[in-house]
Amino acid sequence: MRIINILKGLLVGVGLIVPGLSGSVLAIILGLYKNILIAVTEMRTNFKKSMGFLLPIGLGIVLGILISAPFVNVVIIRFPVFSYAFFIGLMLGASPLIIRKIRPTEKKFNPLHLIWTVLAFVFIIILSSGNTSDEHIAIHYLSSARDFLDLFLAGLITLSLMAVPGISGSMIIMVLGQFGTVYNAVATLPTFLLSLVGIGEATGSGSTVALLIPFALGAIVGIISIAKIMVWLLNKYETAVYFAVLGAVLGTITALAQIGISGVTVHGNIFLYIAISLLWLVLGFLVTLYLDSKGNREDE
Repeated sequence: MRIINILKGLLVGVGLIVPGLSGSVLAIILGLYKNILIAVTEMRTNFKKSMGFLLPIGLGIVLGILISAPFVNVVIIRFPVFSYAFFIGLMLGASPLIIRKIRPTEKKFNPLHLIWTVLAFVFIIILSSGNTSDEHIAIHYLSSARDFLDLFLAGLITLSLMAVPGISGSMIIMVLGQFGTVYNAVATLPTFLLSLVGIGEATGSGSTVALLIPFALGAIVGIISIAKIMVWLLNKYETAVYFAVLGAVLGTITALAQIGISGVTVHGNIFLYIAISLLWLVLGFLVTLYLDSKGNREDE
């Protein structure tokens, strides 16, 4: 297992938890996106190689989700500006990578490609503006086939759309009304796992964690279904796809800024507050650049 891929997967896992942040865009930033899609589509024909690539990334994603789920919401609520400054820094660090990815086949720049940038930007803004954090737990435990089907479809739809760069999985779950259900189940998982080895108690957590089973099954079906489509688009229309990704990144940065500063009241020295926010932004930017510089980059 390559440690760097575990670390990259960990960041993608955090991106899956944070509202407004796109795990697929982070995967592109970190040089994983296209290779993940290819590995998924080649599972049947080249199982050993695909699993050798996907396992460390998958381990990192799981660790990122498990580590961040209990704390991300608390940190965002207590330090919204600093948190989202860091997330914005992560996205800004995508700029050099996206510029490298945009390789027009024409000798001259084609301004029509900017249409995809604008459309993607507008789509992300509309998607983010129509969503607010919904912590309502719609399903407390699996009590019927309808509960199973609802969570299966939520996993399928969420992962299918998440494979499209710029789409925030947490926002999709909010639209489907299952954010509180899934978030609560994920946050309960570490306690449940510790109870299995005799550390602590997990009263009632087993039934809560079980909610993740239909969601995970739907997610697997969703990513397998969409992977071939995205690989085809990248092979046929790579330039247009990355122009759209650029718009998605800009839209995500705008959405994150709006979420981060909404309803915030600054106490104390505002200039110190701004300075600390800028430091977190720069840190996020440097983290992205560092991880982008490590390992093999896609198509390079």
